Amino acid sequence: MKEEYKRKLEIKQQFHNNEKANLKRELNYINLKYEEMKSEASHLHNLLEQMKQQEWHLNNRLNNYAVMGFWQKLKFLFNISAD
Repeated sequence: MKEEYKRKLEIKQQFHNNEKANLKRELNYINLKYEEMKSEASHLHNLLEQMKQQEWHLNNRLNNYAVMGFWQKLKFLFNISAD
């Protein structure tokens, strides 16, 4: 009887060790995916900042164009220096 309990305990211990190993693998996979997502989020954040800078630059150009007079716009359209 004592041997039977010992064997059952060993089987349960092995089962728990396997479960623990599986959980560790899953945790490692999740951590890897998390780091990949953080990297992607950082990349997207950088792209967003670049787009914001480009938008600011284009808005400045648009505002400058909007305040130009007719002759300045005409010169601008023909790439003539507008004094």
